[in-house]
Amino acid sequence: MGNRIVWIMFRLAMVLVFAIYFSAGIKANNPESGAEPVLVRVYTSFADSRVGTLVSDDANKITIHDIKTDVDVTIEKSGKLKIDQPISLDDDAKYSGLATVVGWKLSQMAAREKPTGKVASITPQVVYVTMGEDSKVRVGQSLNVYLNNGDIIDPETGEVLGSERSRIAQLEIVEVPAKLSKAKLTSDLEVKLLVGDDVEPTKQEMVVGVCPIRNDYGSLTMVGTGLAEDITTILVQRKVSVVERSAIGAALKELLVQNTVLFDEKSAQEIGKLTGANVVLTGKIVPTRSSDTAYLRLTQC
Repeated sequence: MGNRIVWIMFRLAMVLVFAIYFSAGIKANNPESGAEPVLVRVYTSFADSRVGTLVSDDANKITIHDIKTDVDVTIEKSGKLKIDQPISLDDDAKYSGLATVVGWKLSQMAAREKPTGKVASITPQVVYVTMGEDSKVRVGQSLNVYLNNGDIIDPETGEVLGSERSRIAQLEIVEVPAKLSKAKLTSDLEVKLLVGDDVEPTKQEMVVGVCPIRNDYGSLTMVGTGLAEDITTILVQRKVSVVERSAIGAALKELLVQNTVLFDEKSAQEIGKLTGANVVLTGKIVPTRSSDTAYLRLTQC
């Protein structure tokens, strides 16, 4: 499967010197997407407003996971309280800020569970596993193979408490047809592989490289610089690994693109290789008569 790219388009309208309101329109071909959480706005006024994902809602109170503070908040319902649900990412960016929305979406990607599969067939040259395009695996990705040693059961209640597994081999994907993957063995066999053995990708932490966001002429602007810094800060607060700014600068210098608008996939992939980032955020700011438009491109390397 090819590289995964998320396209994001945002319109920024500056109201005061330090106050920027956003409306956002997102076009995304996001292979990680599944059932998206419901976004809710709870407010009594524009200033007294919270946006988050819905946790629970009953006649007396509503609980949301606030995307700004990253904590659950329970609010008692009253006559003044208003609830908008679901709201779009456009509205989310307007009330929470563009950087908050981008940081939230990236942290969601970082937290997604790994796909799992089984060994389906074994030949002398290839191991077939039940993880195809829908599992979002890719050529070159490493897989661990586990021998399932059985469930651990509570002797008094009979409840299944967990399972005991041991890693017996490592594979590398060489081809990803629609419903399965072909892989080659990359480690010594400790135990003979069998059809039905568990398979899952090796743990790979998301590392994000946030590149400078310049205008159409390759120059840095207050809006672009502030947006990149805010996104980086929010990712760090959400415990998403971020490449140091100096490493990004060194990579841009090596590629001779430090004063260039970065918006193409090839440049993002090269930056990922040089910095160790497996996700690179690039973008540009395009001024219009009434507002600035930020075009952000998220490329997985």
